Amino acid sequence: MDEKKKAAMLKRFLRGQEKALDYEEQKERKQSARIRKSERRAKPPRRRNWADAEDDEAAQEPQKNIRNQELGKPARTPKAASSENLTEALVVGLSSGRAVIAAEGQQISARLSTEIIIKQQSSIAVGDRVLFDLVGGQARIQQVLQRQTCISRPDPASPSRERALVANIDLAVIVTAAKEPGVRPGLIDRFLIALDRSGVEALICINKLDLVQTAEESQALEELLFPYRALSTKILLCSVHNGQGISELSSLTSGRTSVFLGHSGVGKSSLLNAIDPRGGRKTNHGRAFDGKGRHTTSSSSLRPLPGGGSIIDTPGLRSFGLWDIEAGDLWQHFPDLAAHARQCRFSNCLHSSEPDCGVRQAANSGALAQARYASYLRILQSL
Repeated sequence: MDEKKKAAMLKRFLRGQEKALDYEEQKERKQSARIRKSERRAKPPRRRNWADAEDDEAAQEPQKNIRNQELGKPARTPKAASSENLTEALVVGLSSGRAVIAAEGQQISARLSTEIIIKQQSSIAVGDRVLFDLVGGQARIQQVLQRQTCISRPDPASPSRERALVANIDLAVIVTAAKEPGVRPGLIDRFLIALDRSGVEALICINKLDLVQTAEESQALEELLFPYRALSTKILLCSVHNGQGISELSSLTSGRTSVFLGHSGVGKSSLLNAIDPRGGRKTNHGRAFDGKGRHTTSSSSLRPLPGGGSIIDTPGLRSFGLWDIEAGDLWQHFPDLAAHARQCRFSNCLHSSEPDCGVRQAANSGALAQARYASYLRILQSL
């Protein structure tokens, strides 16, 4: 092989080596870029949903605590305000990072402290008594006082987190409609369990009774209500259209802190307007194509009643999960089931498929309402 051919081969070899090195370098650069991009995505975004410029410090504080936790540093805790400078107030409305509070005969818009914001869904609710101070001419809630009662459910977006609906309630009015959309016993049962756990008195209010016009419809309604009449829970039949039951409802809520609960379209706002005409709450009709309710109330709010006491109106709930309840404890919140549980063979019987179950035998014999037992089994399965 002559020298020219050798030189040409060596030149081609060196050119190939350069290309290989360039390819490896580009490959390494691309890999590094992908790693940096994935690291940026993994970092929590900095969100600022604050309307006022003076809220900058409070808005940044939770993000600082998150970064400190990632670096292994203790969370920053703002200095607590002196209790001598704090004023007590009542929470009458809530939004993200803020609350409307009633104090000294007037309503004030107040910011929430950082500690409350971090767990706002569970740490504060309409009906809470709070302590606030003034910082730079702005009210800021520093502490939530101990609650007497609280109605909670799992957060629909994160079932492992608690969402407090209302606090310090004396009476909960479970509103359902005789027709359009009709009575939902399963939802009533879930409300009754939550109220029994929280120690709040319950009242079942059947609204839109004027729509029940035939004997067959009236009998069907009574069959649905029969299991609840055997309980100690009071049942009130109402109609805003003809005024039936409105005066009694007004009397039962007078002088107490009450909340109206129910799914959409059952007429909660109409009932509230009937007993509190000054409220001016918006009302709506059910959807024409399926009769289901539409949301009229978008957030919980508290208003004083003319005759004393106060009412909390809540948005319609299409479903209601149970918070912090074990499957083995569920039957204790069904008084009609508990009466037959003593006949069970096993002390830890779940009353579903266990042998020699007194509750199942009572349901099969008719001593226990089949509808209530079926509702218990559905809730048990969901737990």
